[in-house]
Amino acid sequence: MEKEIIILISALLGAIAAYITARVTSSSQQNIARINADKDYRIHTSTIRNERLKIEVALRREKLEQLHLILSKISTENSQTISVIQSSDKLSLSDFRHRYLANCNLIHEAQAISALYYPEIRKYLDQIYNQSTRFWFYQENILRTDITGKDSGLHNFDNIREAAVKISSITSNIMNEIEIQGEILSQTVKCDLDIST
Repeated sequence: MEKEIIILISALLGAIAAYITARVTSSSQQNIARINADKDYRIHTSTIRNERLKIEVALRREKLEQLHLILSKISTENSQTISVIQSSDKLSLSDFRHRYLANCNLIHEAQAISALYYPEIRKYLDQIYNQSTRFWFYQENILRTDITGKDSGLHNFDNIREAAVKISSITSNIMNEIEIQGEILSQTVKCDLDIST
């Protein structure tokens, strides 16, 4: 009977040892699995964040480019050169007003981009709009005036020149800000990609 008790105790100790070994192994595997899952989650989250950042930066760059092109058109349409061209080409009032409305639409498009992506430049676009309205008002007066050398025509040209210079100056300042914003976007992507690698 003693033999049987020893066999029973040995079997029981073997079972306990097997249970403890299985428990320790299972716990270790769970910890390893948790560590791997956390690592995978961090990698996946970082990848998603990087992709999201790239998409956002690409969108903002596209909007900066659009804004730059629009401002170039606005600057051209509100320049002394265009004033002279319109005056010498005897542009009809109807055609002139269509160009004026197209110019307003360009400014509104720039304001929309600014409102959504770059609100800090909105006030400058409002200044451009105000100066543009002056420019086109005086330009229409020139087109309506039969140029006979009267002072009113010269007064209109002076006001057009003044508005055009202000628009050019404001536009130039905004374009400089666009360049700075573009550089910031480039640095943002570069820094974030350096951190994540």
